[in-house]
Amino acid sequence: MTDFKDMPKIMALFREAFMRRDPTVVFAATVFSDMMKRIFTDSKTTTGQTFGHYKKRTLKDGRQTRSSYMKRRLDAGLQVSYKDLIFTGNLQKSIKWEGTKGNQKIKDSPNAIYETLLGYIDDKHSLIAEGQEGQIGRGDIFTTTDAEDQRATDAAFAWWENEVDKIINSIFK
Repeated sequence: MTDFKDMPKIMALFREAFMRRDPTVVFAATVFSDMMKRIFTDSKTTTGQTFGHYKKRTLKDGRQTRSSYMKRRLDAGLQVSYKDLIFTGNLQKSIKWEGTKGNQKIKDSPNAIYETLLGYIDDKHSLIAEGQEGQIGRGDIFTTTDAEDQRATDAAFAWWENEVDKIINSIFK
């Protein structure tokens, strides 16, 4: 049987679990990956709408032809059957998540202890992202959905529940 003398040992086990991986990192990694998949793989807004199709250019005689942007995409070996946000990949690469440990910034580190967790897009690409949301005009793109938040919350709780089970099992062997 465990008594109060064992509390320092129990607290040390919980602290050790947090040192291995903070549940906020589990949340952040999950929500970040789900959001990135929705935007750059599925090409959908937060409401689940697709980004639409590239507009063709109408000539004076009424015929439609590919726009110069569509031609540049084809020349780069990219698809033009539906809108996506991948051309050079720079917009996708500019989206990061970071946290802080004391005064030290930690970027893209899945094993860090975070005091603050931030999603950000650098200034140049923030303007591009804002412009894309306006141009597509189908709602928010660069925010998380309720479903993404819930899945990330569930993942963090599942991780924490697993850690608590391990600690309890180690105490009451």
